[in-house]
Amino acid sequence: MDRISSIAIGVYAVSLLLVQLPLVLGQLLVRRLTTTTDITLKRDFILALVREPRGIPLAATRAIASPSIQPDVPASNRFKSIKDTICHPVSTPQVKGLWHFQGPPGKPTKASACDKVIFFIHGGAYIFGNSQASLVQHLRIAEVLDGHNVKLAVFGLKYSFAPENQWPKPVNEALAAYRWLTEEEGVDPSNVVLMGESAGGHLVMSLLYEISRQQLRRPGHACLMFPWLNLTNRSTSFDRNKHKDLLSQPNLDWAAEKMVPLSVRDKYAEIVDFNRPVPGARSLKDVLPTSTWISVGSHDVFVDDIVRFVKRAQNDGARVDLEIEPDLPHGWNAFLDLSSVSGYLSLGPRDDAKGVLKAAEKIANGLLSIFR
Repeated sequence: MDRISSIAIGVYAVSLLLVQLPLVLGQLLVRRLTTTTDITLKRDFILALVREPRGIPLAATRAIASPSIQPDVPASNRFKSIKDTICHPVSTPQVKGLWHFQGPPGKPTKASACDKVIFFIHGGAYIFGNSQASLVQHLRIAEVLDGHNVKLAVFGLKYSFAPENQWPKPVNEALAAYRWLTEEEGVDPSNVVLMGESAGGHLVMSLLYEISRQQLRRPGHACLMFPWLNLTNRSTSFDRNKHKDLLSQPNLDWAAEKMVPLSVRDKYAEIVDFNRPVPGARSLKDVLPTSTWISVGSHDVFVDDIVRFVKRAQNDGARVDLEIEPDLPHGWNAFLDLSSVSGYLSLGPRDDAKGVLKAAEKIANGLLSIFR
């Protein structure tokens, strides 16, 4: 989709939002007058504006999230001098994706020679999204890791969406990309970090199950950011956080049913709910990598499922570390850093960026904790 089409569809989506704005605002004010809440009016309004509107066409959602309207990172003040090392598409008959970069900014290094290679799977409820949305944070993570003598490369997977496609197509694509990375690109599996956000976290877990089933060498690490571990969307935190998060249960139910229809969920029970006991299920110690770091906001509707999963994994003997970010919603990293991206990109290549993208630095420290 070209930039003009994306902008046109985006304008249409904004128009629909404006039409619904009075209703969303009215419902919010009534709720705040009749119930107690510990979040500010400003945050409550922002979350409601993302969560409550109905009837936004999927094409509009995809346009708003498309790379064509995201910051032009290679042209930014901070990275224009090394623009040729950023964002290299990958397209083979089996694998589609994007090398965000190979080696820390200003220090190009072939992925197979890097200390760690992140295999990144973006979120978007299996219906939209792209890995380039996380490029800025990944660059900052690479800068932080470089300060600890860890050379990083990041590959972002492009996978098929619902409703045009159904399970198991995304996991088959992820498996093909993992094999390409480790068998054709020469990256040692022990240096691979499977990293997924939201639906991408679900796909990472599904990929790990498939790697285990096929008895391939497991990656060295995993990083699950607010992963969608239960496609039934029925944990207690859905009710507790329904007005504190930006996710909507009806929207999630719709997306999950389009990717994994109810009619086939018994067949794929192992990946529908990673907390549900399945006859003959493998121990998570035999599925997860050597070390796994998981992060989620306390206001995320997924938080209770994630806490249960971590306890199950630890009981199975897997090394899993969980960090819960207090009073933050789903996608807490974007929530914290979004307003600081332009300031970060305006810095010079040698300017100190410490403290500008706080969430990216938190993630970098989380990764360092599992590399030790």
